[in-house]
Amino acid sequence: MRISTTTKRCLKLIIPMVIIIFFLVVAMFPQLFTRYSYTKMNVSRRLEGPSSDFWFGTDQFGRDIYSRIVVGTRVSYSISIGAVVIAIIGGVVLGVAGGVFKTMGFLVMRLVDVLLCFPPIIAAIFALSLVKPGVLPLIFIIGFLYAPRMARVVQGAVLDIAQAPYIEAQRAVGANLFRIVWRGILPQIIAPMVVQATIMLATAMLLEAGLSFLALGIPPPTPTWGGLVSEARRSMHLNISSLIYPAAILSLNIIFINLLGDGLRDNMDPKLRGV
Repeated sequence: MRISTTTKRCLKLIIPMVIIIFFLVVAMFPQLFTRYSYTKMNVSRRLEGPSSDFWFGTDQFGRDIYSRIVVGTRVSYSISIGAVVIAIIGGVVLGVAGGVFKTMGFLVMRLVDVLLCFPPIIAAIFALSLVKPGVLPLIFIIGFLYAPRMARVVQGAVLDIAQAPYIEAQRAVGANLFRIVWRGILPQIIAPMVVQATIMLATAMLLEAGLSFLALGIPPPTPTWGGLVSEARRSMHLNISSLIYPAAILSLNIIFINLLGDGLRDNMDPKLRGV
């Protein structure tokens, strides 16, 4: 039985979406998926492998790794989604300004170019050295670092749409700039913004995990996927499962988020749809 191209595109979108929605549900209601408290220590059962009591084993303090991964889902998704929202807001403002205004737009995009020169992990480490670690600082720092990437995408879309006949028609009938941007330009750039936001969600999650691995993220005892990997590397010669499971969950989420981005691109881009 031959599967049509449309069905393949739908499956490429639906399968990652279902998996990501599942992790979002886990992030919103972690208490429904845990058996033990993520802080409870079972000293007599330290560094155990997977069992019927502890599905993913225990860490060096006897804490349930499965429960800590589940709670870490909320932390990782909260920071990543919050950072993407900040990046979208900042990126849309900068990108629209860069595409609509000439002189100011040129200066804005040169500032964006300067910000894009710095590797996000290096810039984040520098910024976090100046503030107290926490959820809100991480959200704003990661969002600020990824806003220039969104701005580039938005500016390119705005420059392309600004020359469209219906935009010229709006100018001809005397529509003000705000109306042109709000009613004419922004609705047309939603598709590239959604795709770019999905890609940034994966990169933001990876950046947060990297910062937590370096002990620059959320401080203990709150678990994060990167922090769990960092803790497990010290005792992985005694219990390798404490390293494998959080690393695998992090990798799977990044893979499926990227697959979701590919599926959205294929379904929202008229050229790829063959429209």
